[in-house]
Amino acid sequence: MNLRARVIWPICGLAWLSFAAPAARAASSAATASTPLQRFRFDAGAPLAAPAGVAPDGGVCVGTVDGYVHALGPDGSFRWSRSVQGAVTRRPHFAGERWFIATSAKRVYALNRDGSLSWVFQLYSAIDSELTSDAKGTLYFVTADHLVYGFTARGQVTLRTHYRPTITPEITFAQPVELRDPEGNCWLGRSDGVLEYRPATGENPSLFPLTSSALLLPAWSRASRVAVVSARSGLVFGLDPARLRASH
Repeated sequence: MNLRARVIWPICGLAWLSFAAPAARAASSAATASTPLQRFRFDAGAPLAAPAGVAPDGGVCVGTVDGYVHALGPDGSFRWSRSVQGAVTRRPHFAGERWFIATSAKRVYALNRDGSLSWVFQLYSAIDSELTSDAKGTLYFVTADHLVYGFTARGQVTLRTHYRPTITPEITFAQPVELRDPEGNCWLGRSDGVLEYRPATGENPSLFPLTSSALLLPAWSRASRVAVVSARSGLVFGLDPARLRASH
């Protein structure tokens, strides 16, 4: 286990290729809350190049720039850590009972639920998209040499095809600008470390200062009903919309 990681709790989507756009600025009329209402807070011990991922059961996985992967339970409790080669450059993706991890060493790792290694695949070029999967659990991604790959959960290559740079592949790796939860509330992580929460009711946004580090694209946990918000500094927060509403 990597002892640099710290957990403190509790405290208080085949179509077209696209990439995330810069986050929008908060409205000037937003109300400001001095203390965020958190269900959990985790310190990965090193900076992040990509946000945390969430599994269907609410489990959370995050990878650091110094090559460590950490898994948390739905409540933010620590599960396991393991090292990988290279920085984790994309959001960890869960499919077929495994976590898939993309690294700067041109590798894709498949980690079992307990953190053990299922398989690893060495590529010829860097991974140039987010990881995604279909209903069968097949993993897809695009590399910098303009290849679209498909892998089964057991590591068998089912797709490896070229595409011209002017033609987008028929697979979606789209990342939205912001997170919208099932109730239509909007969660936006800003570069100043402030989370902007815009209620679906149309009320003024609320600002929650989480850290001095830039925030990455949040993820929604359907099982736990929390927004998982990551900061480039290595902090991961679980924020409960019910608690946010109750604060007003």
